[in-house]
Amino acid sequence: MITTLSRTKENKSKVGVIGVRLTPGQLRFVWLGLDAMVKSYLTHQETGSSIFSYNFRVHPLEERPRPGRNPGGFGQTIMQELIELWMKLNGRTQTRLRLRINFIDLSACIFAVRVGREYERHVQKKKHKVLENLEAKTVIANLERQLKRARRAYAADAGESAYKEMRARWFAHLRWIRMHLAYFRPQRIKTHPEAKV
Repeated sequence: MITTLSRTKENKSKVGVIGVRLTPGQLRFVWLGLDAMVKSYLTHQETGSSIFSYNFRVHPLEERPRPGRNPGGFGQTIMQELIELWMKLNGRTQTRLRLRINFIDLSACIFAVRVGREYERHVQKKKHKVLENLEAKTVIANLERQLKRARRAYAADAGESAYKEMRARWFAHLRWIRMHLAYFRPQRIKTHPEAKV
């Protein structure tokens, strides 16, 4: 059975929208990371920070080559799109879905698969099986094929310059998410050795 979500006014006004079908297997990989990101953002909104935020005070970026010197830039409109995508998928991961989404949504789905795998490994302490790794790579490859089509659709609807501008905004927001909402890797706490008398 395929569930088709109704075309809202928002979808009609959205630029570069294409039709995409997601299977329950694909949704399972996308949902874990997307859910972790959005819930981390909601916590960030309530408390001003997230437990999955890079510790800028302990590890200033200028002193570390990784994860990079650029913490990105928050995009309210883009974040709202991700929340809307999260609401569309919430509770619908057990059936095929037919969505009308753009390249931002598809890029977010690909990123969510990667984030979900990191969340399982670093937070849930789950050891990934070879078959699961292959399945995740297959999901990403399939979504990336759809992404090429979505990028062309966006450029055709909005123009090449508008597409490049939106892509730059998306990449900046992606870096912001990575640093402020989805930094799952362990972060060592700096300690100062006791001074010798």
